[in-house]
Amino acid sequence: NMIRWTPDSSGKWHPINLRSVSLMGLDFEGSVDLRKINIVAGLSIIRSTGSGNLVYYPDTTCFISINLTNIGIRWSYIGSRPERMNGPKRLKSFVLLDVWTYYALPFAPISMKVGITNLLDRSYQLVRGIPMPGREVFFELKIKIRDRKEVVHENQS
Repeated sequence: NMIRWTPDSSGKWHPINLRSVSLMGLDFEGSVDLRKINIVAGLSIIRSTGSGNLVYYPDTTCFISINLTNIGIRWSYIGSRPERMNGPKRLKSFVLLDVWTYYALPFAPISMKVGITNLLDRSYQLVRGIPMPGREVFFELKIKIRDRKEVVHENQS
């Protein structure tokens, strides 16, 4: 179904089912582990049939992610997509490149990840008129808290 969210006169947003659409395509995701290298790749090719376009829905997306012991890189392609339901204009396709490094402390349940998203500082939009951030540096800290298991002791006489 083609659902569009629109505001009413009071400013509250409501879903409206405009019409139906059929999607046909191919979705693939696979991974390979080779000793200390993990490779994950995905491809999605979607074609819509029916009345109107699926707004902001790309026809083609793909990615490949390569993870070494503690270093990773991800290349992503997002194809062009309609910016209006019945219009000819399309948002441009774009490529993103992300990199990161990961480290887990061997003596504690703590891990850290530092990386850069949009390494090439590409200008792109997911929604018309709203630019996405350029290059960003991130830091992630994870602390695992273990579940306590109740230990039951039985006394036998």
